Amino acid sequence: MMDSSVVQVWEGIPPPPPTLAKRCARRLEHCRQKEANKKLIRELMLKYDVDKSGEIGYDELKQYLIDLSLGAEPTKSDIRWVIQTVMNEVDCKKLDEEAFRTIQLKPAQIAAAGQTWMAFRETEQEISEVFTKHDTNRDGKISKEELKNVLHDLNEGISPLPAEVDFVMESADVLGDGSLGKGEFMYAISIWYTLEEQKVSQSECCTIL
Repeated sequence: MMDSSVVQVWEGIPPPPPTLAKRCARRLEHCRQKEANKKLIRELMLKYDVDKSGEIGYDELKQYLIDLSLGAEPTKSDIRWVIQTVMNEVDCKKLDEEAFRTIQLKPAQIAAAGQTWMAFRETEQEISEVFTKHDTNRDGKISKEELKNVLHDLNEGISPLPAEVDFVMESADVLGDGSLGKGEFMYAISIWYTLEEQKVSQSECCTIL
């Protein structure tokens, strides 16, 4: 049985401030997610690092994406897009097909590639509907002019600035062909909403000041 004096001392200690408790909870959750991510990476490397090089090559990544898609095979364009989104240090636009297939992904990048691919797959139907609506010439790509119309709709009928269209197109066109495939198109929409959030934040700051 605990000494009553100890109980009184313990009960007399005030609880931590709510903000501190929240920070501790967030830190704990972050640690849990970090450990779960490490475990995932170890499992992925064990399964897909066939040549045991410590990195993942083109064909190994392709198989991983096929497994995530339950057998649906990604196109070359899909794979190139996924790789570019997780390898900022490499400009895939400058690589021909032969050089591109020699790229090796580090362990953390293979996990990020899977997350990118699944985010696309989960929103593919919705993305496809918007994509098809604005792909007016039916070439399977979204041009800059077509992107302008997309952003016009997303912006509740207000036309985007030319500089905004240029920025979204240049940022999302990871393949460097001057147009957007479906994966790049999803990325473009994400970039646009990020821009809008930044504008709202800046506006609120100015209002406060």
